[in-house]
Order: sequence, then C-alpha cells, then structure tokens
Amino acid sequence: MENQYLEEFKKQSQNQLINLQPADINTFTNQPIKENYTIVVRPSLETIARINEYIYELREIDPHQYYYNPENLHLTIMGEISTNINEQELIEKSKKVLGNYNIRFKLQGIGSNEYCSSINAYPMGFSIHELRTELRNALSQKGTDYSLHLSYYEYVGWINNLRYNGTPPKGLLDNLKKNMNRDFGNLVPESIGLYIVSSKILDFNRDKMLYKFN
Repeated sequence: MENQYLEEFKKQSQNQLINLQPADINTFTNQPIKENYTIVVRPSLETIARINEYIYELREIDPHQYYYNPENLHLTIMGEISTNINEQELIEKSKKVLGNYNIRFKLQGIGSNEYCSSINAYPMGFSIHELRTELRNALSQKGTDYSLHLSYYEYVGWINNLRYNGTPPKGLLDNLKKNMNRDFGNLVPESIGLYIVSSKILDFNRDKMLYKFN
C-alpha cells in the first residue's frame, strides 16, 4: 500500500509539472500565519550545496523569482502543531516518537504547482506516514490540508526551492520539466528541530528553535 501511494504521488507530481504553463502561475505572498509549532529536518551542507547548484541554474534563467537561501532549505516532518499544547509535553512526546525512526530520504525529482517548486524526498527504510501518524496521535493533533485531502502527500517529504513572485518565462518551467527526474542524492539530517513559526516561509534567522532532537 505504501508503494502505491508513493507511485501515485510521483505520477501526480510529474503530470502537474508537465501541464504547468506560465499563465497558470499565481504570485505567492509570504503573509503572516497563525503561530504554530513545526518539526523540520535541516539538510547537511553537502545536500544544501547540491540543491543550491540547481537553484543557481534557475537564477540564471530568471533572477526575479523568490529562491530559498541555502540556510533556509529544510524538509517539514510535521507542521501546524497547535500552540495550545504544553511546550515541555510537546518536546518529550515528540522526542520519544522521533527516537524510534532512522530518518533518511532519497532526493529524486522536481515538482511544481502554481505557487512554488520543490525537490521530492522519498523516505529510505522508514515510513514518514507512520511517523506523522504516530506524532499526531501522541500530540492529539488533527491532520493538515495535505493529510486530509491529498493523502499521498503524507507518504513523502519535499524541500521547497523557489516561490513564484510573478509569471516566469517559459524557459524556467522548461528547465523544471527537463529536470523532473534529477537525482539530488540522499538526505541525512544535519539536525531535526522544533521551531515556532509565524509565516509561510520558515526563516532560521528569525524563527525560534525551541528544541534540537539530535
């Protein structure tokens, strides 16, 4: 069943990108959101360098989009955790669950919707769906839009690399499509941390880390 969801995600991701046209793009704005707790993986410097090499390629085509700075590249394990939960309880329960998993990802392929582009991250040797389910049960949290309406997204991770500030040239989307199967290697976490977040784009220079799990 897990492989079925992973294949469904890959198929949907590629079809979405193949059919994406410049006229479909919606301008993204980094508006404030309701403050929440978020558990994220920060990649190793080696992984960041590989991703940043690709971001540089995209900048050369169109420098006017919003590209993630190397220090802000991350993968979200679980977001939108309510701030109503006791902070120490959140840390202890999350620590216990995360300690049961050896978190590794294969970074393979590019995806994009009308708001942003990302690098797909497929779990290696563990189920991120089971991890997320266990975390939600431990923390008494409901699912996000992804888990409730697009269930196959629960089985993968992703690293956002650009947000569209405006209509891109066709050449930018052509490059994404050409690289839809690009191999970015394996992701071994540099760190896994709990942050308190107040905007759609996590900024490690601004958002506070409450706890480092490794």
